[in-house]
Amino acid sequence: MPSEKTKEITVSMESQRFPRTMVFNRFGIEPSGPFRIIYFALLDADENVRDAYACAIDEDTIQRQREELLDYVARAGTSTPSETTLWRPKASTITSVDVANVIRGARTDATSEIRLYNYSTGDVIDAQRQGKTSVEGAPVALLRCEEGLQRAMFLSIYAADPKS
Repeated sequence: MPSEKTKEITVSMESQRFPRTMVFNRFGIEPSGPFRIIYFALLDADENVRDAYACAIDEDTIQRQREELLDYVARAGTSTPSETTLWRPKASTITSVDVANVIRGARTDATSEIRLYNYSTGDVIDAQRQGKTSVEGAPVALLRCEEGLQRAMFLSIYAADPKS
């Protein structure tokens, strides 16, 4: 049986112009077939929605980034809030759902960010066939919150994971 050759392809994420940026203080995660839709919201003191966003992330991405994201969470400087209020939008609040297949986290002091990117799987397959070593990816969203909420969100992704 011939061995299958695998070529490593680098995904370049050079552009830092995110088409969507926001601050959030609530999130929710909902399974949807082979994806999880992650909702983000900014609510004011009266619980009015001031901003909302949704992004679908496929299960393969969630599994592929599991170790990296959980290691990142383990290095966090603050603890996860004892209670996190999950949020799910009313049907009319979200009018579109973006797609991402790369998740990155970063933090400075008490502020954290989640960077979402996307690249085409078809471009990766074509690059392998053509002997190329890289493809272009694109920024999807830059989301900021307090550090404990970011940590709670990453942990929630894997707490709901049947493979954990």
